[in-house]
Amino acid sequence: MTVSSHGCKTNNILTPTVNCLVWNAVPTWQRMLKTAQQRVLVFTPYLNTVKVLRVMPNNIPLTVYTEFSLELFASGACSLRALKEIRSWESTEVLWLPGLHAKIIVVDEQVMTIGSQNMTVRGEKNLEATALIADPETVTDAVTALEVWTKQALPITDAMIIEIERLLPPVTKLYRNYSKACQEGKDFLLELA
Repeated sequence: MTVSSHGCKTNNILTPTVNCLVWNAVPTWQRMLKTAQQRVLVFTPYLNTVKVLRVMPNNIPLTVYTEFSLELFASGACSLRALKEIRSWESTEVLWLPGLHAKIIVVDEQVMTIGSQNMTVRGEKNLEATALIADPETVTDAVTALEVWTKQALPITDAMIIEIERLLPPVTKLYRNYSKACQEGKDFLLELA
């Protein structure tokens, strides 16, 4: 195992064109996105930060596939602010892919990552693993396979966002109470361990 120049631990155990990134994939994502020339596809169920995507050149088409649920916004796993910002960018489409749990970024069908890390603040702190694939043929095959999902995606409309904003305050309060009770239970279990 080696530490790359961007501080990410890598392990070339799979093939010369596949690396395993252990810990935080953000530096690798940013390096990939800065070099985008044709299009970028992002699959992330949880999205509450856009700093990774801000490094992209402005004119490159970006399609973001994500989840869109009241529970995720109430919990903070998703951010309406982040979603609105991305929707406002030129050449960008944000789509709801119900049931999405995969975390995938594809740049120019040349390089991609697949892993456990979400585009969230917490995702940068968790123990995460991501595979970096730099074989264009493999990436193209993966994008073709993903078309089964992308055909199911739904547009996230202004009306949907307005409705979530209306419903969010009371649900967020309930979620915070629920989270507090869960944390108290976890703390109690840790004391018993």
